[in-house]
Amino acid sequence: MERFSGQPNEPLEHDLVFEVTKEKALEALQSGNMELVRSWYDQEAATADLDPTGRGRTLLAIELAKIQHAAGYNDEAVSSLDDAAFDAVGQGGEDLLVQIFRLKAEFQKH
Repeated sequence: MERFSGQPNEPLEHDLVFEVTKEKALEALQSGNMELVRSWYDQEAATADLDPTGRGRTLLAIELAKIQHAAGYNDEAVSSLDDAAFDAVGQGGEDLLVQIFRLKAEFQKH
């Protein structure tokens, strides 16, 4: 396949891959750009799945809840924490459960 760009080794725009930061995901959620939020989540999920402890997805659900809460989506944040708690119980993650329930209590105050 022939590439049409200025230099033979110059990446085309669609070849460029960029990382979506948590801050960018928060801004995207606040502005309703769910596609960018999904990109952040998918990117983080790929990393979470590599966690040898199996806690990566639970920690990701906690991070998602924090972003949702910061963006004003409290009901969604509590729901994400409920999902994280369910996972943590299955993993025997008592330390995670304590963190989850503290966050949940804080989120429900607002």
